[in-house]
Amino acid sequence: TIAPMVEADRFDMTYAFDNRSEQDSRGDVRLMGDLARDGDGLSVTASVLPSSIYYDGNRWNVDSDDVTIKGGDIQVDRFRIRSGRQSLVVDGGLSPGKTDTLLVRMDQFDISLANSFLMQGKMDLKGRATGQASLISPSKPTLSLLAGITCDSTYLAGRPMGTLEVASVWNEPEKRFDFQLQNLLDEVRNFAIDGYLRPSDKALRADAVLARLDLGYAAPFLESVFDRFEGALDGKLSVGGTLDKLQIESEGMQLVDGILGVEFTQVPYQVSGPVSVDTEGLHFQDVSLADGYGGKGGGTARVPVRGAP
Repeated sequence: TIAPMVEADRFDMTYAFDNRSEQDSRGDVRLMGDLARDGDGLSVTASVLPSSIYYDGNRWNVDSDDVTIKGGDIQVDRFRIRSGRQSLVVDGGLSPGKTDTLLVRMDQFDISLANSFLMQGKMDLKGRATGQASLISPSKPTLSLLAGITCDSTYLAGRPMGTLEVASVWNEPEKRFDFQLQNLLDEVRNFAIDGYLRPSDKALRADAVLARLDLGYAAPFLESVFDRFEGALDGKLSVGGTLDKLQIESEGMQLVDGILGVEFTQVPYQVSGPVSVDTEGLHFQDVSLADGYGGKGGGTARVPVRGAP
């Protein structure tokens, strides 16, 4: 429900919603502001009055000081979202042609909110993110990004990932974003990823070193093949190309203590040995097999991942 009130160049608007579901998602948000016009066009200045949004039963308090939009420029004066110990604050400005910086600061922010937008919740993300990202204008031809975010008690597909660290800087000479992504779980760095994204041609490169990486993280992509997916991967993995045509390759990859459950046989198989990954899927190369009932053997096979031919 939207209930606007307009008087001269001033407006007062209330937006209320209620999905009336078991998850208890509802809200009541009130905006108040002014409209103005000069030789450069129309500008809107508004603030969010203290409001509440309930998402999956959790209450979030929302408010802001002035937020101004004029032409392509946006100026934000402390937009805040808070729920218990977690908070997200946006402050600063964005502009296509002027120098400015928009800061996004988060403290103990619950990343499980992203599950609603990722594979219908099958990624099962959990964790608390703390850090800051800076969006640096002018946004044309390319908006620059600086980020340093740490996520504690992280889970993916229901499996612990430990502490996750994300960092990004703008590489001016190469006109690209350089990024790093790594974790630390029980004093082991299971993956360390270095790469870049170049906006001009949408080129991506990422190189990962894996050490006892939990196979369970891939379960959402392989659930149509296996109903049980355990073990660890060691080796190297690379992704490169343009965003619409990425290529994947691996080097020296080994499956350790693997257990694969095939639904139609209802038998978990113990698997270990060399494997590889490419754009077609996961390849088992002369791996050793055991069914837990004394049966042993070996084999070579390919398992297509979601989206592979």
